[in-house]
Amino acid sequence: MQLSGFDTVQAGVRCGQVPCDAAESRMISEDVVVSEIIDISMFRVRVSVNLYPYQSSDVMSELLQVCRNDVLGFDGDEWSEIPKAGDFNVTWKAGFQRGRFFCGRFSERNPFNIPGPFYGAETDTCETGPIEAPHNVMLDEDGQEFVFCQPSTAAELRRIIGAALCDPFLGYGADGDDHWNLQLIREWWRGMEGRLAQIVKLAVTNNNTDQWVSFCTSQAESYLRRYAFFVDNRHLPTPTDNLPNL
Repeated sequence: MQLSGFDTVQAGVRCGQVPCDAAESRMISEDVVVSEIIDISMFRVRVSVNLYPYQSSDVMSELLQVCRNDVLGFDGDEWSEIPKAGDFNVTWKAGFQRGRFFCGRFSERNPFNIPGPFYGAETDTCETGPIEAPHNVMLDEDGQEFVFCQPSTAAELRRIIGAALCDPFLGYGADGDDHWNLQLIREWWRGMEGRLAQIVKLAVTNNNTDQWVSFCTSQAESYLRRYAFFVDNRHLPTPTDNLPNL
Protein backbone atom coordinates (compact mmCIF):
# COMPACT_ATOMS: atom_id res chain seq x y z
CA MET A 1 0.00 0.00 0.00
CA GLN A 2 1.62 3.16 -1.18
CA LEU A 3 1.49 6.45 0.66
CA SER A 4 1.47 8.28 -2.64
CA GLY A 5 -1.83 10.00 -3.28
CA PHE A 6 -2.05 11.18 0.31
CA ASP A 7 -1.48 14.73 1.43
CA THR A 8 0.98 13.93 4.20
CA VAL A 9 0.57 15.92 7.38
CA GLN A 10 2.73 15.62 10.46
CA ALA A 11 0.49 13.27 12.44
CA GLY A 12 -0.96 11.30 9.55
CA VAL A 13 -4.11 13.44 9.13
CA ARG A 14 -5.32 13.71 5.57
CA CYS A 15 -5.67 17.30 4.38
CA GLY A 16 -9.05 17.92 2.86
CA GLN A 17 -10.96 15.36 4.91
CA VAL A 18 -11.32 17.71 7.84
CA PRO A 19 -11.16 21.51 7.88
CA CYS A 20 -7.61 22.82 8.18
CA ASP A 21 -8.21 24.40 11.56
CA ALA A 22 -9.72 21.17 12.91
CA ALA A 23 -6.90 19.08 11.46
CA GLU A 24 -4.28 21.33 12.99
CA SER A 25 -5.96 21.23 16.38
CA ARG A 26 -6.38 17.46 16.41
CA MET A 27 -3.10 16.25 14.93
CA ILE A 28 -0.13 15.37 17.11
CA SER A 29 2.75 17.78 16.77
CA GLU A 30 6.14 16.13 17.05
CA ASP A 31 7.22 18.95 19.36
CA VAL A 32 4.38 18.57 21.85
CA VAL A 33 4.54 16.21 24.82
CA VAL A 34 1.65 13.78 24.49
CA SER A 35 1.79 12.34 27.99
CA GLU A 36 4.35 11.08 30.47
CA ILE A 37 2.67 7.69 29.96
CA ILE A 38 1.44 6.76 26.50
CA ASP A 39 -1.35 4.23 26.06
CA ILE A 40 -0.26 2.81 22.72
CA SER A 41 -3.69 1.22 22.17
CA MET A 42 -4.86 4.78 21.47
CA PHE A 43 -2.54 5.05 18.46
CA ARG A 44 -2.17 3.54 15.00
CA VAL A 45 0.82 3.39 12.68
CA ARG A 46 0.99 3.57 8.89
CA VAL A 47 4.10 2.31 7.12
CA SER A 48 5.03 2.71 3.47
CA VAL A 49 5.83 -0.50 1.62
CA ASN A 50 8.91 1.21 0.21
CA LEU A 51 10.91 1.54 3.41
CA TYR A 52 14.05 -0.05 2.06
CA PRO A 53 16.79 0.47 1.15
CA TYR A 54 17.15 2.54 4.29
CA GLN A 55 18.17 6.17 3.73
CA SER A 56 17.94 8.30 6.87
CA SER A 57 15.81 9.09 9.91
CA ASP A 58 14.49 12.16 8.11
CA VAL A 59 13.27 10.09 5.18
CA MET A 60 11.87 7.49 7.58
CA SER A 61 9.69 10.18 9.16
CA GLU A 62 7.91 10.58 5.83
CA LEU A 63 7.40 6.83 5.39
CA LEU A 64 6.40 6.01 8.96
CA GLN A 65 3.45 7.84 10.48
CA VAL A 66 1.68 7.68 13.82
CA CYS A 67 -1.77 9.01 14.68
CA ARG A 68 -4.33 8.82 17.45
CA ASN A 69 -7.44 6.70 16.95
CA ASP A 70 -9.66 9.71 17.49
CA VAL A 71 -8.14 11.78 14.71
CA LEU A 72 -10.90 12.50 12.23
CA GLY A 73 -10.66 11.31 8.68
CA PHE A 74 -8.04 8.55 8.68
CA ASP A 75 -8.62 5.40 6.66
CA GLY A 76 -8.63 2.58 9.19
CA ASP A 77 -7.71 -0.02 6.56
CA GLU A 78 -4.31 1.58 6.08
CA TRP A 79 -3.42 1.88 9.75
CA SER A 80 -2.31 -0.90 12.07
CA GLU A 81 -2.32 -1.33 15.82
CA ILE A 82 1.23 -0.72 16.97
CA PRO A 83 1.91 -4.20 18.45
CA LYS A 84 0.72 -5.65 15.13
CA ALA A 85 2.68 -3.22 12.99
CA GLY A 86 3.98 -4.95 9.91
CA ASP A 87 1.04 -7.32 9.47
CA PHE A 88 0.72 -5.58 6.15
CA ASN A 89 3.69 -6.58 3.98
CA VAL A 90 6.72 -4.31 3.95
CA THR A 91 9.37 -4.63 1.26
CA TRP A 92 12.77 -5.16 2.86
CA LYS A 93 15.96 -5.01 0.82
CA ALA A 94 15.70 -6.88 -2.48
CA GLY A 95 11.99 -7.61 -2.60
CA PHE A 96 11.88 -9.63 0.62
CA GLN A 97 8.48 -9.24 2.30
CA ARG A 98 8.64 -8.59 6.03
CA GLY A 99 5.77 -9.59 8.23
CA ARG A 100 5.12 -8.23 11.69
CA PHE A 101 8.22 -6.44 12.99
CA PHE A 102 7.40 -6.49 16.73
CA CYS A 103 8.35 -10.11 17.37
CA GLY A 104 10.32 -9.79 20.60
CA ARG A 105 9.37 -12.16 23.40
CA PHE A 106 8.73 -10.64 26.82
CA SER A 107 10.40 -13.60 28.54
CA GLU A 108 13.60 -12.82 26.60
CA ARG A 109 13.60 -9.07 27.25
CA ASN A 110 16.88 -7.39 28.11
CA PRO A 111 16.94 -6.73 31.89
CA PHE A 112 17.91 -3.11 31.26
CA ASN A 113 14.56 -2.38 29.57
CA ILE A 114 12.53 -0.03 31.74
CA PRO A 115 8.95 -1.30 32.26
CA GLY A 116 6.61 -0.07 29.55
CA PRO A 117 5.06 -1.15 26.26
CA PHE A 118 8.33 -1.34 24.28
CA TYR A 119 11.38 -3.49 24.94
CA GLY A 120 14.35 -5.04 23.21
CA ALA A 121 14.81 -8.81 23.34
CA GLU A 122 17.66 -10.55 21.53
CA THR A 123 18.10 -7.71 19.03
CA ASP A 124 20.94 -7.44 16.57
CA THR A 125 24.21 -5.69 17.43
CA CYS A 126 24.34 -3.27 14.50
CA GLU A 127 23.87 -0.29 16.86
CA THR A 128 21.05 1.25 14.81
CA GLY A 129 18.59 1.64 17.70
CA PRO A 130 20.29 4.60 19.43
CA ILE A 131 20.63 6.32 16.05
CA GLU A 132 16.89 6.01 15.36
CA ALA A 133 15.73 6.74 18.92
CA PRO A 134 18.56 8.47 20.82
CA HIS A 135 16.31 9.55 23.70
CA ASN A 136 14.90 6.09 24.25
CA VAL A 137 17.31 3.33 23.20
CA MET A 138 20.75 2.29 24.43
CA LEU A 139 23.09 -0.68 23.98
CA ASP A 140 24.16 -3.17 26.60
CA GLU A 141 27.79 -4.22 26.86
CA ASP A 142 27.25 -6.83 24.12
CA GLY A 143 25.75 -4.26 21.76
CA GLN A 144 22.15 -5.45 22.05
CA GLU A 145 19.47 -2.77 22.22
CA PHE A 146 17.21 -1.94 25.15
CA VAL A 147 14.63 0.75 25.90
CA PHE A 148 15.96 2.90 28.74
CA CYS A 149 13.16 5.48 28.52
CA GLN A 150 9.69 4.84 27.12
CA PRO A 151 8.40 7.32 24.51
CA SER A 152 6.54 10.31 25.92
CA THR A 153 6.09 12.39 22.76
CA ALA A 154 4.74 11.69 19.30
CA ALA A 155 8.22 12.06 17.85
CA GLU A 156 9.69 9.53 20.28
CA LEU A 157 6.86 7.09 19.60
CA ARG A 158 7.54 7.22 15.88
CA ARG A 159 11.29 6.94 16.33
CA ILE A 160 11.16 3.90 18.59
CA ILE A 161 8.97 2.18 15.99
CA GLY A 162 11.65 3.15 13.48
CA ALA A 163 14.28 1.51 15.69
CA ALA A 164 12.25 -1.70 15.61
CA LEU A 165 11.97 -1.49 11.84
CA CYS A 166 15.75 -1.31 11.50
CA ASP A 167 16.38 -4.47 13.52
CA PRO A 168 16.73 -7.43 11.11
CA PHE A 169 16.41 -9.86 14.05
CA LEU A 170 12.90 -8.50 14.79
CA GLY A 171 13.89 -8.40 18.45
CA TYR A 172 11.69 -5.53 19.60
CA GLY A 173 8.43 -6.10 21.42
CA ALA A 174 5.48 -3.74 21.90
CA ASP A 175 3.29 -5.90 24.14
CA GLY A 176 4.82 -4.95 27.47
CA ASP A 177 1.51 -3.54 28.70
CA ASP A 178 0.11 -7.08 28.57
CA HIS A 179 2.85 -8.50 30.81
CA TRP A 180 4.03 -5.93 33.34
CA ASN A 181 2.30 -5.79 36.73
CA LEU A 182 2.98 -4.08 40.04
CA GLN A 183 5.03 -6.98 41.41
CA LEU A 184 7.30 -7.14 38.35
CA ILE A 185 7.70 -3.36 38.32
CA ARG A 186 8.71 -3.39 41.98
CA GLU A 187 11.22 -6.16 41.33
CA TRP A 188 12.68 -4.19 38.44
CA TRP A 189 12.94 -1.05 40.60
CA ARG A 190 14.76 -2.96 43.35
CA GLY A 191 17.42 -3.86 40.81
CA MET A 192 18.05 -0.25 39.78
CA GLU A 193 21.16 0.17 41.92
CA GLY A 194 22.75 -2.89 40.32
CA ARG A 195 22.04 -1.57 36.84
CA LEU A 196 23.49 1.84 37.64
CA ALA A 197 26.61 0.12 38.95
CA GLN A 198 27.30 -1.04 35.38
CA ILE A 199 27.63 2.53 34.09
CA VAL A 200 31.32 2.03 33.23
CA LYS A 201 30.54 -0.93 30.97
CA LEU A 202 27.63 0.88 29.29
CA ALA A 203 29.77 3.95 28.67
CA VAL A 204 31.88 1.87 26.29
CA THR A 205 28.97 1.29 23.90
CA ASN A 206 26.90 4.46 24.51
CA ASN A 207 27.40 8.20 24.47
CA ASN A 208 24.18 9.03 26.33
CA THR A 209 24.85 7.40 29.69
CA ASP A 210 24.59 10.77 31.44
CA GLN A 211 21.05 11.07 30.12
CA TRP A 212 20.29 7.54 31.30
CA VAL A 213 21.65 8.15 34.81
CA SER A 214 19.76 11.45 35.05
CA PHE A 215 16.50 9.75 34.08
CA CYS A 216 17.03 6.81 36.42
CA THR A 217 17.83 8.99 39.42
CA SER A 218 15.33 11.83 38.92
CA GLN A 219 12.34 10.69 36.85
CA ALA A 220 12.16 6.91 36.75
CA GLU A 221 10.42 6.41 40.09
CA SER A 222 7.64 8.86 39.27
CA TYR A 223 7.23 7.30 35.83
CA LEU A 224 7.10 3.76 37.22
CA ARG A 225 4.44 4.65 39.80
CA ARG A 226 2.28 6.13 37.04
CA TYR A 227 2.90 3.15 34.79
CA ALA A 228 2.09 0.68 37.59
CA PHE A 229 -1.23 2.47 38.06
CA PHE A 230 -1.87 2.23 34.34
CA VAL A 231 -1.23 -1.52 34.01
CA ASP A 232 -3.36 -2.25 37.09
CA ASN A 233 -6.28 0.00 36.12
CA ARG A 234 -6.03 0.12 32.33
CA HIS A 235 -6.40 3.86 32.15
CA LEU A 236 -3.96 6.73 32.52
CA PRO A 237 -3.77 8.21 36.03
CA THR A 238 -5.32 11.57 36.79
CA PRO A 239 -3.85 14.14 39.21
CA THR A 240 -6.26 12.94 41.91
CA ASP A 241 -5.50 9.21 41.64
CA ASN A 242 -3.47 7.49 44.34
CA LEU A 243 -0.34 5.98 42.82
CA PRO A 244 1.16 2.73 44.15
CA ASN A 245 4.46 2.83 46.00
CA LEU A 246 7.46 0.94 44.72
